[in-house]
Amino acid sequence: MPGVGELSRGLSVFRRITRSHNKVIGLGDFLVPGFVPAPDQYVLRAAETPLHESRLWLAEALRASSPSPGNPTSWINALCGLGPGLTPSGDDYLGGILIALDALAETELKLHLWQVIEP
Repeated sequence: MPGVGELSRGLSVFRRITRSHNKVIGLGDFLVPGFVPAPDQYVLRAAETPLHESRLWLAEALRASSPSPGNPTSWINALCGLGPGLTPSGDDYLGGILIALDALAETELKLHLWQVIEP
């Protein structure tokens, strides 16, 4: 059984290793105009294209007269489960879109999006 000294040394090594790895953060940095993720920000780099596609899809969907403009499956699949935590950042983003659409009384669009997200 390891002693206190061994555990302390092990925790020190663990802290040193984790400090040198990507600091996982949420997607909020994308709110800053012109934000570009650094090469070591893997979650943010993975989110960059699907977030862009989601913004384009939402803008078109809100302009369109049809409640289901195009298929948002590719960017939704890329965001589902993306990021750390019990509710990954990508899931939080998708939930936020649904909440915003509900607040805007865009019920048909919200339901269309939910039908893709729910499975």
